[in-house]
Amino acid sequence: LNRHLLGDVRVIFLGRGPPVTQQWNELESVQSADVINSAGICVLFDLQGYTMGHRQDLLAMRPAPVQAHYHGYMGTTGAPWLGTYVGDRHIHPPEHAPFFSERLAFLPESFLGPSHRFTHQFWGTAP
Repeated sequence: LNRHLLGDVRVIFLGRGPPVTQQWNELESVQSADVINSAGICVLFDLQGYTMGHRQDLLAMRPAPVQAHYHGYMGTTGAPWLGTYVGDRHIHPPEHAPFFSERLAFLPESFLGPSHRFTHQFWGTAP
């Protein structure tokens, strides 16, 4: 677990990290869900969708009260355990919302991460 404190928000990164060489079994998924739940994680982001090494089995256990998808899969996951899809109005226009099983949440600029300007503002390194 890597822990970072940003204002009143605690960010905890969980994962296997690259390179992914281990296939998780059912018991490991249950244990991982217990770790997430006992850590008090309120919002859990899926960053893989259905790409190789995904953890939809773990997400299906709903270890966090709010589960959202971002960045790893460009369309709806169709998964009932993911309530929110984070995107932008360019790649996922609001009129496409009926085609998503998740509720769309829009980033103000780019789906693929914060703009260069925003990154510098966030970290206080503006040129």
